[in-house]
Amino acid sequence: MVNWLLMALPLSTVAGLLPAINKVVLCFKGGNFNPKLGRDNLQAAKAGLDSETFSKAVRCANAESNFYENWPLFAAGVLAVNFTPGVPRLACLGMAYGWIGVRIIYNGFYIYDKARLRTPTFMVATTLSHALLITAGLNSTF
Repeated sequence: MVNWLLMALPLSTVAGLLPAINKVVLCFKGGNFNPKLGRDNLQAAKAGLDSETFSKAVRCANAESNFYENWPLFAAGVLAVNFTPGVPRLACLGMAYGWIGVRIIYNGFYIYDKARLRTPTFMVATTLSHALLITAGLNSTF
């Protein structure tokens, strides 16, 4: 039987890396001479990009970095509720997959420079991560 709660972890990683893939695509200069240039050094790729594309690539890099900063809290919440008996599984699944959906939306707002929409979606994702941890804590037998 598949543990869909734990499956949220690899799925969230794939969703979180979409900005990184977008950044590499934006910075790839059409040749295979140095394909890792845009991935490893955004400033080095700047010379071959117009300012709008470079700004979008920087926002992709920032969205990727934000994912790396926020994913551990989400992962801790998923693991906590997964290994705590008596948690409402359906609610936890909704919180976990809701986090993934909100983070995908957040990445879109970040990449397309929608700052006013980005902050509320960030707060929703952070609230969902904390809700997972709180749910585990409320149902703990310790």
